[in-house]
This record gives sequence, C-alpha cells and structure tokens, in this order.
Amino acid sequence: MFVTVWFGVLDISTGNIVYSNAGHDYPAICKEGGKFELFKDIHGLPVAAMENAKFREGEFHLDPGDTLFVYTDGVTDANNPQKERFDIERMLEALNIKPDGTPKEINDNVRGAINQFMDTEPQFDDTTMMVVRYFGPADRGEESENHAQAD
Repeated sequence: MFVTVWFGVLDISTGNIVYSNAGHDYPAICKEGGKFELFKDIHGLPVAAMENAKFREGEFHLDPGDTLFVYTDGVTDANNPQKERFDIERMLEALNIKPDGTPKEINDNVRGAINQFMDTEPQFDDTTMMVVRYFGPADRGEESENHAQAD
C-alpha cells in the first residue's frame, strides 16, 4: 500500500510556495487574466512505495491574482458508463469555464463537470480538490487572512 501526497506551504508575504510532491498528479495554475495550465512540478515516489525514500522539495511563485488547483487522482480517473476517464483535458476545460471565478465557483465547476460526465456510474475513488487564490502580500496593519482564499 502507498499514498500520494502534494504538500505545499504558501508564504503570503511573498507568494512563494515551497512544496514536495510524493507521486501526486501535477497541480494546475492560472496566472491572473489567463487560463489554467498544468504545472509540471518535481515528482518523487509515493509515500511508502520504497523504504527510506527521500522526498525532494521545489519552489514556485504566485503573483497577486494567481490561482492554484490541487486535486486527487479520483478527479481525472472518474469514469463514465462507457468506462472512459474524465482525464486531464476535461479537468482543464472545467477549470477554464470561469478561471477568474472565486475558488468556490472553480471548485463547483469541476465538481459539476465530473458529476455530469459520470452520469450514473458510481464513484470508486475520492475526488478531493483544493483551489487557492493569492491576493498579494499584506500591507502592514492589515489582516493576513485577507490575502489568500481557498475552497
């Protein structure tokens, strides 16, 4: 048994994210005013796939207005009654229905597209998704919680 993990720490004062990817799917990033695209990050082995495995870290930067989408493989592996996979392309299409929407709207668009695609096919894996929009560094005296929003 093994598990995949994508772990990231966002420094809200800079927009830098330090992350480690243990066999997880690539995240998607939408630069402000653009569309979601896959971010081909540094991958490692899944957790518990090999004893004493070392996990590497990477780093990237979010500018104000950028949005990060992280998800489990149950999103892309969802099947329809014809046993077709939802796949990366359908996920990106759903993300780009309204890429400038709120994190909740983006999450709802992807969830809705998956549900419509699956039709009557039962869910066989988790479909966990997280959308984070970075608003930029906090000015002195402002509450830092107003500079990133997630759903």
